[in-house]
Amino acid sequence: MNVPEYYERNLPHRLAGSLPLEVIARLKAEAAAPPDIPADYAAQRRYFGRFDAFLDQATTGPTWLRVPAIAALVAEALHHRHGTGYELVAYCIMPNHVHAVVALPDDAPPLLRTLQSLKANTAILANRHLQRTGPF
Repeated sequence: MNVPEYYERNLPHRLAGSLPLEVIARLKAEAAAPPDIPADYAAQRRYFGRFDAFLDQATTGPTWLRVPAIAALVAEALHHRHGTGYELVAYCIMPNHVHAVVALPDDAPPLLRTLQSLKANTAILANRHLQRTGPF
């Protein structure tokens, strides 16, 4: 397995609208402003942990993943890519986002491409089930 030592991301992946724009702007500003916070792994965990804390409250935005049929759709999509795009180790479907732990085989396609495909496909199917259109 090819295990990266470092993975950088901009924001946690979440349902569109799960965090109010003012919360996202404030957290981004706080992370960019203080030069005394080291850009090490522990500091990044604290930073993204604050996003996760807001997401885990699920007090704003859509919580479509609470719908059993939508959660099942996401779980099926995660399992479908197991063995091709990644080795699925564990996952947790929250009301407005998903946590997943995967291992990447040496010959796996880029994880970004796999996640984009997974998110696009599940959004289309979920919107169809919910009889809605627009960002999921």
